[in-house]
Amino acid sequence: MTTSGLLEPPATREEKINTLFSAGIWLLFLGWTVYGFIISTAPVYWQVAGWVALPSFVVIYLYSFLHPEPLTGLPRFANTLAYTVVLVGLGFVMMMSTLYAVVNMVPFLMALWLFSSRLRTGLAAVALIAVVVTSLAVALQLEAYESWLLPAIGIPTVILVMVQISIELEERQRVNSERLALAEQREDLAGTVHDLLGHSLTTVTVKTQLARRLLRVDPEAAERELDDVLALSRRSLSEVRATVTDLRQPDLLEQLDQAEQSLCAAGIELRRPEQLPALTLMQQQVVAWVLRETVTNVIRHSEAQRCTVCVVDGDDVGQVIVRIDDDGVGLPAECADAGAGTGAGAAGTGTGTGTGAIGEHHGLLGMRRRVEAVGGTLRLVDLEPGTRVEARL
Repeated sequence: MTTSGLLEPPATREEKINTLFSAGIWLLFLGWTVYGFIISTAPVYWQVAGWVALPSFVVIYLYSFLHPEPLTGLPRFANTLAYTVVLVGLGFVMMMSTLYAVVNMVPFLMALWLFSSRLRTGLAAVALIAVVVTSLAVALQLEAYESWLLPAIGIPTVILVMVQISIELEERQRVNSERLALAEQREDLAGTVHDLLGHSLTTVTVKTQLARRLLRVDPEAAERELDDVLALSRRSLSEVRATVTDLRQPDLLEQLDQAEQSLCAAGIELRRPEQLPALTLMQQQVVAWVLRETVTNVIRHSEAQRCTVCVVDGDDVGQVIVRIDDDGVGLPAECADAGAGTGAGAAGTGTGTGTGAIGEHHGLLGMRRRVEAVGGTLRLVDLEPGTRVEARL
């Protein structure tokens, strides 16, 4: 869902296929309209127009789910209204050949509004469509409309509303689960900072008081205590910085912009993805962390001329693959072993020599921890020349 609460258009090939199947399976009911054309006694020109309008109706209906906002300068509501006007026009043409078109057209209009709008807007549109069609049936004095038209509209309406409510509730539950997981992560990190500062400051206080007492009676001992305080303060500051960094959840698009600025300042060209696949909130956070740490390493150690970022869908449903390549000096000897250890087969689990070598670098260790925390794998690959950091989430 978008930030405004609307369903996002399908981005990947698999999502598009699922969308076409979910929306297109109901087109089987247009068989009644086809039957109506076959037995129609309307003038030939209306019959021809109806046969032309039928496939046009199907194409535009399916297209509306793949591209709910073709008029980019207008809001979703206006785009859906434009689709409705076109579909109603085509439905009117078909209706001039057979009244079966009315029965078939209405549920598709309802589906368009339900699945392209917020639930409240969709329900209001469904109610309005039902009232308008029923009013037309009464005004046109259709024979026994209450025995065929109302059930033909009412039953699909109930099914569509129930499906849409189920989808929206499931989406809200998923978003809430991700937010809860992130909130728990922040609480854990905040507790770590509290515990770390509490222990360190207590130790600093005790040693400082001791050094103060020893200052006159044993200056050398006091100096040793102050050296310990200085070393502890520096170590604690480093740990606090690393931990507090964990509390800041980066935005992926913002991180891509920052990476481009940083690499440009270092004289390194960035090739970034033109379009990102649909990512969950958790995947966005982890990809942003991987990108930030890897770009930092590229700038500091790679001596590269170019850095390429690729974010694509994986083979499994819901999986995303992040690859960050550079054309620099490649992995050092100890990390080359890590690349080989993590690059083969299931070595992304971090077994073998890879774990030791990567573990020596705090940033890479943090990356691995974040990726594995969401069930993913991380590996380093020596490209000769250059290095690849690949994460599968």
